[in-house]
Amino acid sequence: MASTSYSRIKRKDFQGVSEILQEILPTRIKTFFGRHVQVGDFTPLTPAGGKPYTGRTIVPLFFDYKKHGDLYVLSFTRGDGTGNGDYIGDDIEIPKHYQFAEMPERVMPRNKTDVAVEACIPFFSIFGNTLAEGIISLEELTLKSVPGNGKMMVARDFYLGVDVEDYAHIAGGNQSYVESGVEMTTGFTRTGVRFGDPHAVHFPQYYPEAIQVVGFLPIMHKNNPLAHIIDRVVKSPYS
Repeated sequence: MASTSYSRIKRKDFQGVSEILQEILPTRIKTFFGRHVQVGDFTPLTPAGGKPYTGRTIVPLFFDYKKHGDLYVLSFTRGDGTGNGDYIGDDIEIPKHYQFAEMPERVMPRNKTDVAVEACIPFFSIFGNTLAEGIISLEELTLKSVPGNGKMMVARDFYLGVDVEDYAHIAGGNQSYVESGVEMTTGFTRTGVRFGDPHAVHFPQYYPEAIQVVGFLPIMHKNNPLAHIIDRVVKSPYS
């Protein structure tokens, strides 16, 4: 895949970013999930006031023309995260590179008990005036035990998309790359072990400056036909 120049893009130009999303999203959903999944009407990305990420829109998804889910499309700039206050106040260590004075909950993993499975869908990244379709690089954070003291700490569980080194290479002008695939953020391994519960998704500050546009599809019931598609075609980080 090659990157493309889009002169109308600015860092937080929601109109420009939304125009690209409107062009790309329906085709990518069909490519990832097949002809039985349809996209409903959705509004442009708008500023996510009060949230620890930059922009948001909600896209209804249908299976054989019956609604079965909502796709939450978020735009991220450096430092953004999807965490919340589920575990604020607990005795949890936060490493220095995940500490923020404003909205510190952005990195705090959120409870996913009610989610059977969740998929992360990569739409695009924007570096300056350059569009890299199908490329993202984010960290999925979770809570891990601190050896020796019994406490929990916020830590990276795995990357979503490419790792930071490859992302920096693409941001630096590499004209050829392999697109990120759809990945699970919450689900079960092949051996039945639950992962991604709790979790937060984070765009670290030390990454290249970019806008990342990503969809998250949480499915609450395992008998949902979208859950069956995710189980069949979406990559697990532990597969």
